[in-house]
Amino acid sequence: MTVKEIINGIKKGNRFALAKGLTIVESNHPSDRQKSFDIFNACWQNRLNSKRIGITGSPGVGKSTFIDNFGYYLTGIGHKVAVLATDPSSSIHSGSILGDKTRMNRLSNNPNAFVRPSPNNNKMGGIQERTFESIILCESAGYDTIIIETVGVGQSEFSVSNVVDCLVLLLLPNAGDELQGIKKGIMEVADLFVLHKSDSVTKIKLSEAYKSLSTALHLVNKNAVKFENLISQISSLKETGIESFHINIENYFRMIKNNNSYELKRDEQTQLYIKKLVEQMIVQYYKKSINNDNTWDLLDAGKSPNQQAQILFENILNK
Repeated sequence: MTVKEIINGIKKGNRFALAKGLTIVESNHPSDRQKSFDIFNACWQNRLNSKRIGITGSPGVGKSTFIDNFGYYLTGIGHKVAVLATDPSSSIHSGSILGDKTRMNRLSNNPNAFVRPSPNNNKMGGIQERTFESIILCESAGYDTIIIETVGVGQSEFSVSNVVDCLVLLLLPNAGDELQGIKKGIMEVADLFVLHKSDSVTKIKLSEAYKSLSTALHLVNKNAVKFENLISQISSLKETGIESFHINIENYFRMIKNNNSYELKRDEQTQLYIKKLVEQMIVQYYKKSINNDNTWDLLDAGKSPNQQAQILFENILNK
């Protein structure tokens, strides 16, 4: 498909064209970068104002199963859902299993849903490097709800909060010191919380986990005072709690739009994306400058690495 065919196909909601467009956007090959810019620019002018929801949690908490359940519920009430799932890449051979899609059986076969697993290419932050661009393409294709699944929870997994409106943290009610394990960093950036696999413990244990989480949120979370319905109790196996969670999501979006934090966050995310894009362009220019001339001949083995780096930098800057 040509770039023009891909753009027209995306605007018409063609899933194959969207998949081709995402492949080009995610590519780091020099020949694909200009195509990527053309596709992204066209989709930016044609995007929906979707809800962008991030889903994070430790391995084994059931993120993919939860998304399959929640996404299926959304399609049942008339929404079009796109899922951008991030899989970890091997540090040895750089490959990824991309198995998230197999755990979303209902969404993968749903005509009103689109599931796209992508490797993180060993990048820090929990999401794929081009996630922001991918979101715009999905919005242009007519999806009003974009769900971003991260690799797994951790201290470095804050990048997802820079591309979504609402970050949902999944926790297990029987994980014991799990809150201590993830520390308060992710607790501060998460907006809503789910005690998942609630059917795996007794009602007493579930109540204790709820109280423990509530106490922790009032200490560290910025929304604890503003928004009371932060915690949902869900069993994807028994398909319970999804409807009440959806109500919490709707109430949350209503709150951030009423207090103008929605538009402010979107503007900040766009500015951050532009900043990173400029940084990438600068790095690419420096790499090209170093590899295409005799810059390396300027190095002096008698100087420290810091001094030699400064020499390279000033030489490139002077050009």
